[in-house]
Amino acid sequence: MNKEKREEEIRKQIRPANCVFALDSICIESGDWVRYELKCAASAKKPIIGIRQLRSKGISKAIENVAIEILGWNESELERTIKENSIRPMILS
Repeated sequence: MNKEKREEEIRKQIRPANCVFALDSICIESGDWVRYELKCAASAKKPIIGIRQLRSKGISKAIENVAIEILGWNESELERTIKENSIRPMILS
């Protein structure tokens, strides 16, 4: 897949999302595709939630600069954040 097709595929995957989770990793600062995904999510005005590496206190600058919230690996925090940043379906009476 060429670069243009890959970029379009990333945009297509982000478009319907209510929020985007960015998992931190050692290679994120040098990862062009990860930075492109973060840029797409930010320009689409999708809330970006950063998730720190297991047993880590810090997070990469690439994620820190765009995330509305930064979490650790905590099930209840993840669940709360998903609920807060997702569009709830309308209930018709």
